[in-house]
Amino acid sequence: MKKSLLVILFSLLVSVSLLAQNNLLVDLGFDKIYSDEFIERFEMNPIIKGNKNLDSLKKEFLYTLIAEKLWSKESADKGLLNSDYVKYSLESMEKLFVKDALYNLEINAKVRITSELLNEGINRSALELRVKYIYANDEIEIKNIYDEILKFSSKDSITFIEKKYLSQIESIPVVFGQMEKQYEDLLFSMNPKEFSKPQLTKQGWIIFYIANKIERILPKPSEFEEIHKNVKTIIEDRQIAKLQSDFYDKYIKGNEVKAEIKLYKPLLNEIIKIAAEKKSLENLSDSSNIILDFNQILKIENSFSPSELDEIFIKFNTNPIKLKSFLRELSFWGLEVPFPYDEESCLKCLSSFTREFIQSEIIAQIGYKRNLQQTSSVGKSLKMWHDSYSSKYYMHKFVDSAKVSDETARRLLANNNPENNFTTEFVEIYNKQLNSISLVLDELDKGIQFEALANKFNERDSKFDKNIFTSDNNEYLRIIDNLKPGEIYGPIPNNGGYSVIKCKENTSEAELVADDSRLKDFKQKVFMRNLDKLYNSKTLKFAEGYDIKINYSGLEKVNVSKLNVFVHRQIGFGGRISAVPVLTPLYKWFKDYKKQKELKL
Repeated sequence: MKKSLLVILFSLLVSVSLLAQNNLLVDLGFDKIYSDEFIERFEMNPIIKGNKNLDSLKKEFLYTLIAEKLWSKESADKGLLNSDYVKYSLESMEKLFVKDALYNLEINAKVRITSELLNEGINRSALELRVKYIYANDEIEIKNIYDEILKFSSKDSITFIEKKYLSQIESIPVVFGQMEKQYEDLLFSMNPKEFSKPQLTKQGWIIFYIANKIERILPKPSEFEEIHKNVKTIIEDRQIAKLQSDFYDKYIKGNEVKAEIKLYKPLLNEIIKIAAEKKSLENLSDSSNIILDFNQILKIENSFSPSELDEIFIKFNTNPIKLKSFLRELSFWGLEVPFPYDEESCLKCLSSFTREFIQSEIIAQIGYKRNLQQTSSVGKSLKMWHDSYSSKYYMHKFVDSAKVSDETARRLLANNNPENNFTTEFVEIYNKQLNSISLVLDELDKGIQFEALANKFNERDSKFDKNIFTSDNNEYLRIIDNLKPGEIYGPIPNNGGYSVIKCKENTSEAELVADDSRLKDFKQKVFMRNLDKLYNSKTLKFAEGYDIKINYSGLEKVNVSKLNVFVHRQIGFGGRISAVPVLTPLYKWFKDYKKQKELKL
């Protein structure tokens, strides 16, 4: 099996492929798809890889991207962009991108790596210091020790000081980049057998002593580039940390913004209640943290009256935040409640989220005052999510029409229709750590059996239970129910972690549902099949109103990686989101659209 995905965490989203010429691939009349958007979405989305070649995968993904834009256009035409779900989701996204744009201006753009700093770092990289220290609790004590050191200047006297204060202390190896810059400058400027003046550190008063300076083994010529890169990274990280500290001191420090206490207590009580309900419903162990997702936060929102939701919750001097807006932001991120889910633990996590929210809001407001929401970078990022949220919201409205009753499901089984033979068994690897999921995919690429890896890496029962999916997971389930035996899909976000799913051998569902215990699973499969057919037929109907022009020669020239990546975008000043919206395959409609278009010629 070829590796389907590689899990990577990027702090800054850059793809070498995107540097290529940006060609028009699709003209829908109301919107266009260029190669840069296609590459970015294709390379950063989960894609099922079975026996299909790369050209087929590219075409199917392009048709899916077209479908998203068609659904988004229909959603806008029907006035659905004003729905709470779309409006608040896009507001949350826009704030993130405004913050990120501000970070680029205030932090990234101000980083300066000079040749002097690089040379200094490279020279220091060639040395290893052996450092000892004398520690004291207060300034008077450390000054008395230093006065004693100053009285002795001869070699024999220094030896006496060493024995008195340093004999029981092991020397610590110190290399470039290991300490704060001010202490590193001090230590590298000192000679062996030399004491520093007293230094006030976060740990207390310290006198440093250089026991030795060791020249490190000269690197091979092939290693110089790596050393240069590491030195540059250390200098950059230090400057960023200093710039961030200065920014927070200027804009955040001393800002007192509070939440409305009369709303805070009822909100806390609802969180405690919903957390307990979820623990009971999902039969979670006492040691498990509970993730309150969009649906649970929506239940909390519904417990408040419209007038309460319209009350001010966060008291900013300008642009105060109403309770509903706060709850929608909470639903956007989710809330992780630690054991034992009591008032103390719930208060702790709610207070932490509230502090982060207030800080994030202050930073976003600075960006809005500078009109960063009008920049092209923010607009481009937001457009992608606009298409995703608006299309998914409209698609969700058809979910109920695809469901079937118990009676209909039993009748389908009795008909013994070949279409009712479904793949019923799946194996899952679920893990909360992206690094662990990356290891899983690496091992699969080496030929290690999926089931063996499930025993090692899975954090719950390896038999896949679709009922454990949370939030907007109908799209994922639609894909999973259409997997062929042996195919693997993932990783996909799931309940605070990530899942990789394998489809096992086909089994006749008619044989498996002899009683009602299997009926629920069969109904789910029929529902997903119906939903897939409905989405494709609706997409075809939408497409019929447009003359979609596709540049196939341009698509053929687009170079994409064979290894798809699941990427998180790190937002400046805090926050992490998927680099691009996850796109669920929706391409079967295009075959009929193409036939209709050919008949018209």
